[in-house]
Amino acid sequence: SSKKKMSSNEKNDENKRTPLFVYGSLLSRRVLLELIQRMPSAQPAILSNYKICCVKGHSYPAIVPSAENRVMGMILMNLSPIEMSILEYFEGDEYRLTPVTVSVREIEGFQHIQGMVKFSLGDNSSSKNKDLTVNTFTWGLSESKLEDTRWSIRSFLTSGEHFEDFIRMTRRTRKDYFSNRSSILNHREDFSSSDQRRESVAAERQEDFHQVTQEPVVVTHPYMTGQGFVAYKVMSEHGVVLRRYSDFSSLYNRLIQFGPVASLPGKKLFGKNDEQFIEERRIALERWLSTVASHPVFSQSEPLYTFLHGDIGKHEKGLIRSKSLGGPDQASDSMITFCNLKLIEQDTAQPIAALQLTDRSFSVFRLATGNQTNTPIPSSSVIGAESFGVFVCVYTSQITTNPPKRELVRYLFECSSPAQSIEVKTRFLLLSRGLSISSGDMLSNLSKSKPHFLVIVSPASGKKKGFEIWRDEVCGYLEAADAVYDELITTHRNHAKEFVSNMSRSLSHYSAVILVGGDGIVYEYIQGLFSREDLYSNNLLDIPLVTVPTGSGNALALNTGNIDVSTAIYAILRGENLKLDITKFERNDKDSNSANIYSLLSFSWGLFADLDVGTDAYRWMGDTRFVYGTLKEIMAQKTVLAKVHILPVIENQKIDILKSDIDIRSSDTSVFEKDSEGKLVFDENKGWKVIEGDFLLLVICNVRYLSADCLMAPSVRLDDGQLEFVYIVNETPSKTKLLEVMSKLKDGTHLSSTSSTSSFLKSVKIRAFYIEPLTKSSTMVVDGEPIPFGPVQAEQFRSVVTVKSQPISQII
Repeated sequence: SSKKKMSSNEKNDENKRTPLFVYGSLLSRRVLLELIQRMPSAQPAILSNYKICCVKGHSYPAIVPSAENRVMGMILMNLSPIEMSILEYFEGDEYRLTPVTVSVREIEGFQHIQGMVKFSLGDNSSSKNKDLTVNTFTWGLSESKLEDTRWSIRSFLTSGEHFEDFIRMTRRTRKDYFSNRSSILNHREDFSSSDQRRESVAAERQEDFHQVTQEPVVVTHPYMTGQGFVAYKVMSEHGVVLRRYSDFSSLYNRLIQFGPVASLPGKKLFGKNDEQFIEERRIALERWLSTVASHPVFSQSEPLYTFLHGDIGKHEKGLIRSKSLGGPDQASDSMITFCNLKLIEQDTAQPIAALQLTDRSFSVFRLATGNQTNTPIPSSSVIGAESFGVFVCVYTSQITTNPPKRELVRYLFECSSPAQSIEVKTRFLLLSRGLSISSGDMLSNLSKSKPHFLVIVSPASGKKKGFEIWRDEVCGYLEAADAVYDELITTHRNHAKEFVSNMSRSLSHYSAVILVGGDGIVYEYIQGLFSREDLYSNNLLDIPLVTVPTGSGNALALNTGNIDVSTAIYAILRGENLKLDITKFERNDKDSNSANIYSLLSFSWGLFADLDVGTDAYRWMGDTRFVYGTLKEIMAQKTVLAKVHILPVIENQKIDILKSDIDIRSSDTSVFEKDSEGKLVFDENKGWKVIEGDFLLLVICNVRYLSADCLMAPSVRLDDGQLEFVYIVNETPSKTKLLEVMSKLKDGTHLSSTSSTSSFLKSVKIRAFYIEPLTKSSTMVVDGEPIPFGPVQAEQFRSVVTVKSQPISQII
């Protein structure tokens, strides 16, 4: 459902404290934990004269009035105003909060299903045989949007990946509730980071924040300690604690990690023990602390919890010390062990003996045997961690076998306190950044290493699932890694190119650029990047790009090992930087006003160009479009007449890498030579050769794979400075032979010297080429994008662009 608007603040607090009857996704224990981060007391109940239906196209239900029907659910007790506000925001505009009467009679048969909120039947004398007035969320839109199908909580909880998608959406909804983060939907010359946007939104909503207030906080009774310090008595619903000004200052420094905080009353070097000054400071501290306690984010935070609950001395010394397995308290440089935890598996909390972390791995020990539940999990697999209340969720990316691929694996721990939860999360975040878990100033190290991404999403790519994949699968993991990101959702062709080219703000402060889409969005980004004046002055070629494959053609993702979304997420957060060659295309004809083109993938003309562009209308088919296009083009057997000048690579020749300050956009770097009249000269003595004739196939590759089923150039390397020219010229192989070529493309055996196709299918390694068309206009394609027909001049440059990939040794 749409979660766009913040719930109305006009509903009175009396209604918000009324018990809530829930019947759908809010019966899930995990959903409630994600939203309000605790488990309220619950009691089964029955709502009569209503029926439950599935919402069309969604996994959640709704209820509508219906005589002689009833809905079974639970009553959630003692929800605070802020918790009710979160739940209203979660339900969105599709639902309205409605008072109803429910019965708690005859509910002994109410079944508990694994994963549901746990409930109590209560005292027989007080809770049975009662009708209660409660609130519930009823359907607020037309019933035509509902299916006349009964919704099942059991099916919902056991729906596997669909349920996990719902949990990710739920987690994102809570974060959106507090940050009210907005996307960049249209091209703008400049924009703020997500942190800055949150700061702006926080300022705009300051009045609203004060309306969502917890119990009052009072600062009173200042007195002089034996050490000559002034201490204040801080009273709240949690009790009474003594705090010095330095404790308030420490709280401030910890809260600024969550967002902008009002300034503390200033210090005073002289006269700080003056009675009038102490009283003025007390009033100012009380006002400041009340503001913090009324903030919906700060009021739920661990720093404020620790400040109001008890001894914070341990926190001042670096969080809570851990116990080693079977030994005294210790926190060594190489190992940290946490006790008194529970591991939640399949919604069942199992006590464990210990969670042990080292810089290289982490292990879980069971309580009964002290044996590890599994082999140690490498720290290199940790990609993020989140805490909420006493719970901490650790996210890992692990390699499975049969078939080998990356799989996202989650570990949910229940800690003994919110403070321990925060420490566990912090240590795992250090591992996710490749930092030592024994770092002295952990929070400072995390802040300094926080990644900042530019995300460009193409909703129109492939099967048009790019936006959903970004929001439902990728976005949450970036937030779990405590990353900052700016996002652009493209709305038209060349939007990404225009955006990158025209940004007044430099790209240099980004850790990486994430491209969610197919090869088209990569092409646009590269053209925009090479049009920037600060390309070399700000070292923009060193900023890695990483692709999340959602297009019909995902050649760059395939060739850098990011074969699916799970692998791409790992590459974003833990991947290695690789250098890629780039091909520079220049137009040498006088009538062309086209700018240079920069390519990471391939050039094609003839059969494969027609196959690519000719099936553009069938992108919704995914890779299947290429099968259809292949059959169509083989039947046509069109050829193109051309003279192709090539500069072959000499055997064992090593191509030099240009110095980082040499601009490849300049003609000074070119291997092409011209005569006094400005015409290109191809000197045979310098290695140039010419191939002329009717080309049935003409493909020049910078990468091995052109699609998942097309290993066109199996011997190409990402950074060797060489291209592979694959062609069929002056030959007329039968349709059967051409089909054989296409079938062998899947494993790359089409170029094998022992293959029956070797008699007519040729290849050669080159570093530059010039194509002179001798035929009428036809389709030419660079990286899947059509370019103007005409002479083509291109050369390869070694190790220019940086990309992120999973470790090269793990590329599958």
